[in-house]
Amino acid sequence: MCLLPATLVPYLRDYWRASALDKEWVSASAGECVNPLLHIMQFQRSFVVGESYNIQISVVNESESTCEANIEVDAAAFDVKPDKKTITLQPGKTVDLHLNISPKSVGDQVINVTANGAESSVNFVVRDAHLLNRWQSLALSLVSSVGGPLLTVPWWIEFLRKRRTEKPVTAASQNRRRRSASR
Repeated sequence: MCLLPATLVPYLRDYWRASALDKEWVSASAGECVNPLLHIMQFQRSFVVGESYNIQISVVNESESTCEANIEVDAAAFDVKPDKKTITLQPGKTVDLHLNISPKSVGDQVINVTANGAESSVNFVVRDAHLLNRWQSLALSLVSSVGGPLLTVPWWIEFLRKRRTEKPVTAASQNRRRRSASR
């Protein structure tokens, strides 16, 4: 049985959730380039708001002639640099573009890339912090501040010793104490 580190599980869950929605290697025959293929390569699928990330886009020319492809990036929840670029594709060659993206809002987000009608999209999960969202962080801090002292070994030892030495007070024992005090 293989156990994953607890810090790796949220990233893998986000990667699988986001990659299940991707559209990759979609071709189209519009524009100058005939059948350009797009592929967005990004293993990391969990981003943090405000941080900057690089994404690689591969464009393949499957035609037998040199052509130009107009690459456009549509990502409403991201700041993208550059968002448009025109590239020249040699026959049968692959050109890699690198984009710099910065997430603006939390949640499931999509980046769509088009090249002369061909489209590819990749889904991402954007978080407030690296591992926990704000509600998980709040709940964990409350549980640890209240429950932390209760779970210490010295506290339990002292609590059990006091409990053993104290006898339960019953109505009969209270009556005996009153009678002995009044005499």
